[in-house]
Amino acid sequence: MTTSEQGTYATTDDFFEDCRDSLSVHAVEVEPGAWDIVLRIDGTYFDRDTAMEITESFARDIRCLLDHLDPSSADRHGGAA
Repeated sequence: MTTSEQGTYATTDDFFEDCRDSLSVHAVEVEPGAWDIVLRIDGTYFDRDTAMEITESFARDIRCLLDHLDPSSADRHGGAA
């Protein structure tokens, strides 16, 4: 069972492996002439309440994974530490 402090995925590798087929990047016009770059991590939902629950779950998972990233792993993957 997860809490607001826990995520569904033990590692970022688990997260990306599970979402591999759904991940895509899009530019979304949020107002005329203003664009956000978004990472789509799951498919389409036709019920707003379900979509909001899934959104909150993914947000919790991502926050948890980011909170537990090993800063030294950025060096191994070509990022800045």
